[in-house]
Amino acid sequence: WSGEMMADLKIPFMMMGVYYWSIYRPRLLPIWMIFMFGILIDALTMMPIGLTALILLVTQKLILYQRRYLMGQSFAILWIGFGFLYLVSLAVTLGVFKLMGVLEIKFSTLAISTCVAMLTFPFVIIVLHLTHKVLPPPPDVTKSINLQRSRI
Repeated sequence: WSGEMMADLKIPFMMMGVYYWSIYRPRLLPIWMIFMFGILIDALTMMPIGLTALILLVTQKLILYQRRYLMGQSFAILWIGFGFLYLVSLAVTLGVFKLMGVLEIKFSTLAISTCVAMLTFPFVIIVLHLTHKVLPPPPDVTKSINLQRSRI
């Protein structure tokens, strides 16, 4: 693995977080926070400013639109859904770089990057799920639990 290839391998931890929290706890990720993290990632990785923010915001909107469907799905479906979104985000990024005239990324590097991202996804989701279990329930869930208890 060359140094150039290692520089192109970026595991999309932020995208995984946006994906997970948008399904299970969307109130934890307000739009402004996702936008700020996207800008920060762009600044730190020398990407075009706003590109990552745009990708993350579109990811969140797509997930929120399909949230009810995704909440009841198996892990395999969630994994496939993330893979699809990640490939779309790579295509958008490559398109932007192509338009800027700075595209020098090999297909093999993209394939390896995608494989690494997909293989990392289950481990990141386990950590996020454990974090979700430790967090107190959202206020609307607490209200419905208390309402059900009062009816009994």
